[in-house]
Amino acid sequence: MSERDDRLAARLQPSSVPWQKTTLRRAAVLAAIVEHDEEDAVLFLVRAAQLRHHAGQISFPGGAEDDDVDPAWCALRETEEEIGVHRDRIVLLGSLPARTSSSNFRVHCLVGRIVAGTEMRLDRREVARSMTVPLRELLQPERWCERRPPEAEGSQLPASPHYEHGSDVIWGLTGRFTADLLEAIRIANFD
Repeated sequence: MSERDDRLAARLQPSSVPWQKTTLRRAAVLAAIVEHDEEDAVLFLVRAAQLRHHAGQISFPGGAEDDDVDPAWCALRETEEEIGVHRDRIVLLGSLPARTSSSNFRVHCLVGRIVAGTEMRLDRREVARSMTVPLRELLQPERWCERRPPEAEGSQLPASPHYEHGSDVIWGLTGRFTADLLEAIRIANFD
């Protein structure tokens, strides 16, 4: 690990956390840091339009527990399924505090670095495309705002951090986890 990754890892919870006891369904995602155009960026996925839940939304690789030993195993398994990156190409740095999604999942968010030069192979049944957003852009607080999503009219969806990247909007639980990650990065003097 690089010195910067070591500093970030020191600000995160361990990656080996167990599943939390809950009556909700459990899931895990991976907030992946990648090198893109010679700078650090965060990897996001645009979910396929034909999916039953959260179609077309921005997410991290990940998904529901499937008899996985722990959240790290789940996040790594789902990452391999969705983007074709094997777990031996991911260095786990730690985890963020678990959160509950609007669809009643208790979601654990692992943080890791995908080894530079790793090829991705998207599963088009689940992923329409991937996108990377440079950390230097994500760390600009003026680019973020807290608001309810447009489709929340008449629903109980709470406000969440929103970040516009071109025509894409990062929001909801992914926005919350991204904000948590950015706070850890700021504290670690990562940038």
